[in-house]
Amino acid sequence: SNGEGPEWLWAWLNGAGPSTKEMGPGTRRDTINDFCAFMNWLKMIGMGEHSVLI
Repeated sequence: SNGEGPEWLWAWLNGAGPSTKEMGPGTRRDTINDFCAFMNWLKMIGMGEHSVLI
């Protein structure tokens, strides 16, 4: 790992900032959690593509 993975996630989450700005704290937390879960799902899908090469 080059340590840039978290920075990429934060850059992506910063784009969600305006849409979560007016949400309450619980809804904001749920939305950010959904964004992170989606990113983890995308990573898992990508791992399947690379597992054939190993």
